[in-house]
Amino acid sequence: MAKQPVVGHYIEFGVARGTPIITAAGLAREFGSKFDKMRLYACNSFEGLPEDKRSSRRAITATAKRSLRSSPKRPASRKRRSPGSPGFMTKRKPNVVG
Repeated sequence: MAKQPVVGHYIEFGVARGTPIITAAGLAREFGSKFDKMRLYACNSFEGLPEDKRSSRRAITATAKRSLRSSPKRPASRKRRSPGSPGFMTKRKPNVVG
């Protein structure tokens, strides 16, 4: 990883508290120029999952936005590399080739 540039972007779905993406941002910062063009996307509706009409189970409750935003591990550069964008991926998606 440290010897070659990394091509592409990092996308995490259902971020909850954001621990994996915060770790990825820290590694990107540590390895510097090898990750300069990489964008990190934290995707979460912050509304919980839609209720499953086929089941009597309730939808999972929403994760509070403040839980992710107030993380003590959140790097200062997070806003530039990982812009917040609530909503389901069917409504909002980055221009990413998969």
